[in-house]
Amino acid sequence: ALAQQLPDIMSVRSRPFGIRFGAFVVLASSREVLSIPKPTTSQIAMMKRGLAQFMHFSVDPWTAIEHNCVGSNPQCVPPSVFNPTNLSTDQWVETAVSFGATEICLTAHHEGGFCLWDTNYSNYSVMHSPYGKDIVKQFVASCQKYGVKPCYYMGPNANGYLSNELKVSADEFVQRQLGMLTELLTSYGTNIVSRLWWDHYPSGCGGLAPCPDGSFPAAWPQFVDLVRKLSPSTIICPGPDCDGHQGESGLGKYPTWFPCQPTQANGTDLTCSGHEPDDSLPGFHPYEACATMHNGWFCKGNGTGGSNVYWTPSSIWDHYMNSVGIGWVNTLNAPPGTTGQIPPDLVTNMETFGKALRALLAPVSPNAVVGNKTISCTNSTAAGVGLELDLSAPVTFNALLIQEDLTSGQLIRSYSVDHWDESTSSWIPFPQCSGDSCLPGSPPPSPSIPSVPSGQCGPAMPGINLVRDLPPSCKLVGMVQSASACDALCAANSSCNFWTWHDLQVDPPSWRGKCVLRFDAEYAYYKEADHTSGICNHTLTPNTAGVGVHGMSVGVRLIDFVPETTSSKVRFRCTASLSASNTATIESFSLHRGQRPIP
Repeated sequence: ALAQQLPDIMSVRSRPFGIRFGAFVVLASSREVLSIPKPTTSQIAMMKRGLAQFMHFSVDPWTAIEHNCVGSNPQCVPPSVFNPTNLSTDQWVETAVSFGATEICLTAHHEGGFCLWDTNYSNYSVMHSPYGKDIVKQFVASCQKYGVKPCYYMGPNANGYLSNELKVSADEFVQRQLGMLTELLTSYGTNIVSRLWWDHYPSGCGGLAPCPDGSFPAAWPQFVDLVRKLSPSTIICPGPDCDGHQGESGLGKYPTWFPCQPTQANGTDLTCSGHEPDDSLPGFHPYEACATMHNGWFCKGNGTGGSNVYWTPSSIWDHYMNSVGIGWVNTLNAPPGTTGQIPPDLVTNMETFGKALRALLAPVSPNAVVGNKTISCTNSTAAGVGLELDLSAPVTFNALLIQEDLTSGQLIRSYSVDHWDESTSSWIPFPQCSGDSCLPGSPPPSPSIPSVPSGQCGPAMPGINLVRDLPPSCKLVGMVQSASACDALCAANSSCNFWTWHDLQVDPPSWRGKCVLRFDAEYAYYKEADHTSGICNHTLTPNTAGVGVHGMSVGVRLIDFVPETTSSKVRFRCTASLSASNTATIESFSLHRGQRPIP
C-alpha cells in the first residue's frame, strides 16, 4: 500500500515537503522529485482490454419489472419464478469472444439483491429457485475455459431484499454485504476477479440504492479495504480506481485526459476530478462508459418479439469508436432472456460487429507496425523527426492505431501524422478532425433513399426511420405535433442532414411526437411504421472512410480514420509533451483498413 501511495506523495510540487522516517523528517525541493501521475498495473490492464461485455441477469426477465425490489417496485419478485430453460454460460463467453470482449461483468446480485451464487448471507438466491444451481461457479469456469476475465456487478450499498424485505439494521446490512463480497472474491479462486462494477458509488442510501439509514456512505472504506486485502489485482471501476459509469450512453468524450485531482471522504479516495493534461495533478483515473445493447437492461421474456429491440452492428461500431477508440473502457450489456442465453438476434449483431472489428485491427501488412520507441516531441517537420513507418512497397490504408506507453504516465498533449507523397517528394499531413467528424465514414447511400440536391430538403418519407439506435451524431430537439414541423426544424439548421419524427401512435408512448435531427452523412434506413423521415442536404459529401486525425490525447489506444491513402512511408510526430524531457514513448503505431458494418 505504501508503494502505491509514494507516487502521490512525490507529486507535490507547490512547496518543499518532508517525508518522515522514524523521528526524522527529510526535506526536499518539490522540483527535485517532480513526478507525472502514473497508472497502476491493474488500471493499465483494464484500459488495454477496452471492450467488456455486461450481463444483466436476475429474476427480471420473468416479469415486466426493470428494477426489482427497489424504488417504485419495493416488493421482491419471488425466487420461485427463476427457472431458465437452457442456461449456458459457455454461450455467454463464446459470444464475448466473437464480439471482441475479453472481460464479462455479470450481475452477481443486482440492486434487488437476488444472488446468482450459493451464498450463506441471504435466502434470496438462485439456490432457492427451481433452477437451484450456482451460476457464478459455472460462469467462472466458462471464463477460464475461454481465457476471458470475470468481473462482477455487486453494489455494496444496494440490496433491496435485505433492506426492504428483511429490514435488517445498518450494521447487519454492512456485515452481510461484506460477507457476500468475500464469497465472490474467494470462493472460485484466488485473485482471479479482474474488476468490480460498483453502481451508485460513492453515494448513500435511497432510490435505486436501497440500504438502511446509517450504513452508507460511511461504510465504503470497509469495502475498499476488503478488496485490497483479498484480491489486490482487482480494479474497482466504477469505484475509487476510475471515473466510471459516465452516464449510460456508451459514449466517451475527446480529448481523453487521465491526470486528475483526488477527493477524499470517509477515509478513502472516492473520486478524481478536474482531468487535464497537467503534471501538477497527482491522480490518474481511466474513464469507463456503459450502455445496454437492448432497449432495457434486462430482457423481456426469452428476448424475442417486439418488446425486445437490439443495437445493430453499425450502432455498436459507432459506440465502440467513440469510446474504446479514444482510450475509454466501454461495458456493453448483452442480457440473457428466460432461456438463460443471449438472444440469437443480438448474438448475430455482436458477431457481425466483432468480425468487422477484427478486420480493422489487423495491420495492412506485417511491416506496417512499429513501436516501443521513445521520441522527441517537437513541431519540427525535418527528416528523422518522429516515428516513421518505412514500408518496402506502397500500401493502402484508411485507419491508424496509435498506442502510448502509459507506464510513465500520459505524456502526449498533441500529435500529427504525415504520409509521403511520391509525386511531390514531400510529407503531407493528414487533416485534423473534431467532434462527430472524427467518426468513421458511413456506408454508401441506400438505393431506397432518394438523392437530394445540395441545400435542399426532400419529400417526407412515411414509414422510414433514419435515426434508429440514436447514433452519436443525433440530437433530440423536442416534441412537435407533426412531421412537417420536424422537417422545418431540420431545414432551419444548416448542419442538419436528416430528421425523423415519431408519430403520435408510436410505442413506447414516451417517444410520441419526438423529433430527432441527425448531423452526419449516414444514409442507413429502417422501415418502421409510426415514423416519418426526410433529408435536408446541408452538408452531405461523398462517402469516405474517414476524415482525419484527432490530434490531441493518445493514451492507451487511439483509432484515427483518414481518407483512403496509398503510400510507402507514414510517420507519427509528437508535437507537445508533459514530460520535462519533452519526450514520449510509443508502444505501437500501425496502419489499418476497415469499414463500418452495414446496419
